[in-house]
Amino acid sequence: SHDLLQPLSAARLFLSTLATMEMGADQTDLVKRLGNAFESVEELMHAVLDISRLDSQRIEFNRKPVALNALFERLRDEFEPPAAERDIGLRFVSTSLTVDSDPIFLRRIAQNLLLNSLKYTEHGGVLVTCSEVSVGEVPSWLLCVQDTGVGFGHGSVTPLARVISDATEEAQTVVRDSAAGDADGGTGAV
Repeated sequence: SHDLLQPLSAARLFLSTLATMEMGADQTDLVKRLGNAFESVEELMHAVLDISRLDSQRIEFNRKPVALNALFERLRDEFEPPAAERDIGLRFVSTSLTVDSDPIFLRRIAQNLLLNSLKYTEHGGVLVTCSEVSVGEVPSWLLCVQDTGVGFGHGSVTPLARVISDATEEAQTVVRDSAAGDADGGTGAV
């Protein structure tokens, strides 16, 4: 894994050196965006390693407070340029919500939702929101990515709804177990 990440680390070092040089506002913004892009690639490489750990059931979640507005800003920096290239509006609703989650996994989930949303949206826009919801007695939140894309065909809705329903029930169980002090912990609800 170190061999895979080494070139990315080197590129990020070059970018940090570039960031110390005198530049205009546009160049400074570009260096910031490049740094975020390299960080995203590095996180995706870690995701591949995590998937192999998930397959072997050796994954650990590192839950901590995550300020969603900061996450939204990073996602905006990452996804605004490709959305603008295709003339697709991208809007994040500002929130003061801080959630208890694994920040890396939360970002990956949000990236995946945004990638799919932008991929299947020909025109119009994408809206990202987060709100508190009630899951029994456990405080939870809902990350929502809405778009004007093609959506699912009527034949796909029932099987998809079943999968979502099963996943929701499993997430609720994990959240309840975690709140009850279950030794295995959990990831919370998305």
